[in-house]
Amino acid sequence: MKIISEILYNAKDKDLSTKKVDYFDIEWFETTRKVLRKVTNNGEEVALRILKENFRIKHFDVFYEDDHQIILANVLPADAVIVQPQTMMEMGTVCYEIGNQHIPIFIENDEIIIPYEDPIYNVLNKSGYNPIKGKRIFENMLKATPEHTVTNDTLIDMDSLFSKILPNKN
Repeated sequence: MKIISEILYNAKDKDLSTKKVDYFDIEWFETTRKVLRKVTNNGEEVALRILKENFRIKHFDVFYEDDHQIILANVLPADAVIVQPQTMMEMGTVCYEIGNQHIPIFIENDEIIIPYEDPIYNVLNKSGYNPIKGKRIFENMLKATPEHTVTNDTLIDMDSLFSKILPNKN
């Protein structure tokens, strides 16, 4: 069994043709698990024990690599509600509606993507946003709640939506 304590890098745009690729299938809701044990597609037992704060496993993250083999995270596509907003106003109101339901929001290629649920699909449809039912890999979760850390009596906003849109006070 391989015990993985860190993600080496992301191989999404890498040429892997010289290695035997083995996939570690993972559901979107497991991407923040610090401890996870599964068997890869080639039958190798792998235990993740990543104790780093505020991390999320991404599709094609590399868990293990040697000269011959590489083990990659394979975030499985899941049922999704997809909205393709036409304006910034529509983007804001759709995200507000979803946020009120406390459902995780993912943004990818100008699409708002959320895990599929009939009630939110129906609300968005009745509101005229033309949601689409489909399958997607949930990767870029929108973090709207600021996370803070204190260092030397200074409060620092970690990477969040608010820290990206509010003016820098320094």
